[in-house]
Amino acid sequence: MNPITVALSLVILVVAGFGGMSVVWMRTKISQSADRISQVELEQKKVDRRLQDIGAKIAESHTPEVLKAGIPATVRPSLQEQIIWVPDSYGDPQQLVSSTPR
Repeated sequence: MNPITVALSLVILVVAGFGGMSVVWMRTKISQSADRISQVELEQKKVDRRLQDIGAKIAESHTPEVLKAGIPATVRPSLQEQIIWVPDSYGDPQQLVSSTPR
């Protein structure tokens, strides 16, 4: 056998060996990544459920019945003399510009 043939055969075996080991390493990393992704998805689902629960509690606390129950008994409706009526044109920018003295 020629020494070049032996050397090339050894190089081919080493490259094939490293290639095989790198494929195994990549599959291991892919598996680890898939496991981590599934864990994160489970955590996300838990957080989504908690957010839905919080949203439901907020919606329930804003119902008229709950809001009325939270009003103290000493609160009464306002009297007629306490109400101030503002004309609709009060916030009109055109009227503010035209009524400004020059």
